[in-house]
Amino acid sequence: MAVAPQTFFRFIADNTELVMVIYERGTVDEAELQALIARHRTEGQPASEHIRRQIEELGVVERAAHADAALELSQPVVELLSWLTRRQRLSSATILRAYLDDIGSTGRDLGDAVRRGDSSAAALALRELDGNIEKVRVLSEGNRESVVSEAQNLRSASDLSSVDRFATVRRLWERHLQPLRQLVSVHGEMEQLLDRLQGTLDDGERRFLAHGALQQGFIRTAARLSRMRRTAAEDHHAAVSEIAPLYEQLRRDSRWLLGASKALAQIRTAGTDPLTIDQRLGLTGWRTRHLMSDEKLRARFASLVGYEAIPPEPIGSSPPPPDMPLITQDSLRGALGDSVPIEDVLAFILARWPTHPLTAHLRAFGLVTGGTFGPVQVPHDTQLQHYPMERGHIEAWPIKLREVTT
Repeated sequence: MAVAPQTFFRFIADNTELVMVIYERGTVDEAELQALIARHRTEGQPASEHIRRQIEELGVVERAAHADAALELSQPVVELLSWLTRRQRLSSATILRAYLDDIGSTGRDLGDAVRRGDSSAAALALRELDGNIEKVRVLSEGNRESVVSEAQNLRSASDLSSVDRFATVRRLWERHLQPLRQLVSVHGEMEQLLDRLQGTLDDGERRFLAHGALQQGFIRTAARLSRMRRTAAEDHHAAVSEIAPLYEQLRRDSRWLLGASKALAQIRTAGTDPLTIDQRLGLTGWRTRHLMSDEKLRARFASLVGYEAIPPEPIGSSPPPPDMPLITQDSLRGALGDSVPIEDVLAFILARWPTHPLTAHLRAFGLVTGGTFGPVQVPHDTQLQHYPMERGHIEAWPIKLREVTT
């Protein structure tokens, strides 16, 4: 029985959380379904019995094949949710080859219709081609998303054993990607078939030039074909780029482990001589380094008899730190606040703290000129001033400070 799209999508929109929980669980029994409906039902929704009846009448869930008491999402709904959540199922080359065989058969029918000039048969063949071409494109995009998701899960799964990891990567590579590479390669079956189909579409476009609607159909199908070929090549390249590094790394690791296990087994049974390690590595001789012989070790212990360690000399106390008086920021702020306005800040600092070193004076002067205590000014009509010191003098432009800001 047909289902109204408005009713179906309205139910999905109102019960999205319920449907997604069933999708994640896979299979639920009647009691679990009733409990899930009661948990996710809101006040504005119909009764739980109505939702239970409607979810099966709309084809959202169906009876499981293995048990009549178990329910699961119907396959079309699963495919829709898988596409929305980017969890498409990975398809093998056999499925793609079946689609290509169907495209090839339809392409031959289209070629016969073009040669006969049968517009009705050509229109039917074009309609079938459009559907099959889009199926191949969707399959290719689904494979890409599935491979990328699987590769990300393999990289992030820390609890996955090396055996399971290698089995998963090997299955992806040998069952899916490698056969698909043979199909989508430049000289593969897919390219040869689609080249012939492209020629048929070009012939049909020229043959039905006077048939406007049919000619536009050939043009649209050719555009779909070009997009599908481009998408299939890009998707396969992206999938291979995700899995190839993991496959090569795991294959190298497996070869190392297999070789090491065989070598250890041979060492346990026959020793190291059959391995001819010295000859393989080009070693002409070897000796143990940094290990003392028994005689030298015994002589060393004999020389240590009666040895008494001399205690180290105590470390004396460090000299007191040098006295380096500083002009603290609080004292500088207080002195400036009591004396503003100040016409020459450097002269004020030198006069206020005459016993402090030059470094303290320059540090305080830098704080003032940096705007720490308020805006400063350089008069336009002033000149370079000389400030005498004990061992020389300082040259600087006089700086004015009108007020101290908080």
